Amino acid sequence: MVKLINRGTHEDHHRQARARENHRLVLANRVPNDVVPAVLAQWPLRILVVDDEDGFCELLIALLTADGHTVARAGDGRTALDTAASFLPDIVMLDLGTPRMNGCAVARCLRRRHDAGLVLVALSREGQQLDLARAAESGFDHSLPTPIEVPSLRAFLGATGEVLNGG
Repeated sequence: MVKLINRGTHEDHHRQARARENHRLVLANRVPNDVVPAVLAQWPLRILVVDDEDGFCELLIALLTADGHTVARAGDGRTALDTAASFLPDIVMLDLGTPRMNGCAVARCLRRRHDAGLVLVALSREGQQLDLARAAESGFDHSLPTPIEVPSLRAFLGATGEVLNGG
């Protein structure tokens, strides 16, 4: 099974005083891209990915676009609000620890500004169970723990696309 993994590096242990631990995304076992073939989505979605970690976003966006989704990215919470206003996503995949405005605050703002059809997904690292409870109270519809399992992600997006498109 192939997973997208978001895990801390050795250098992160030296930065624990910071509010949010730096992390990077790696493909489990460094599997080549051709091992995770694209699966064209039956219901292509507009997805906003909000995370400040470049490596994580690049791999996730590459997977989503290869599957036929239209994807935009924001690196922080405030940019996410501006991008959502112009991009009009179906789904916002949002890191709980975004800079310049945390994920829960962004979720509350998005809920106030956009209709109920917007699906908010909290991206959480292992060990963030307390944050997930707060995320649910902030208006998130779903959470995806990292490492993200590609089959689970595709199943979630397929089911969400079907619901949003009345299928």
